Amino acid sequence: MNTRAASPTRFAGTALMLLLLGLALIPMQADAQAQGPYYYYPLTPCRFVDTRDATLQGGSGPLPRFVNVPFTAKGHCGIPFDAKAVSINVTVVSPTGAGFLTMFPTGVARPWISVVDWASTDNALANGAIVPLGSMTSGELSAYHETDGGGTVHLILDATGYFK
Repeated sequence: MNTRAASPTRFAGTALMLLLLGLALIPMQADAQAQGPYYYYPLTPCRFVDTRDATLQGGSGPLPRFVNVPFTAKGHCGIPFDAKAVSINVTVVSPTGAGFLTMFPTGVARPWISVVDWASTDNALANGAIVPLGSMTSGELSAYHETDGGGTVHLILDATGYFK
């Protein structure tokens, strides 16, 4: 068994080597983050759609079934008009049957990939999504849902950031 303690010189050399290695990696991380075409800008979570609240977009009742419903994100919650995509929290509330909801840019073909899937027993369910934005002329993002048995669902969208 070695009972010798590490010398202060050896400890200082190791600490210096680790410090230099750490400093060398910092620029590499910054370069990796700067490689994409867009930058992410976080926001304090902000609600801009709630089908239960008449003071917000969509506040006229549950989402209609089998319909692409457009919403506007730009100009709400600090999302600038030149934003290319939004980071949102998508919440479905009070579904009357099992179903799914998809979000997509207005003006493009609806994808068959859901953002949220729910069971008829779920009271509320949320998921995060990054959704590219369409043009300003007809709303920038659309929601579409299918709920079993002709059912309905309420939708809440909270912005958490944007890309530009």
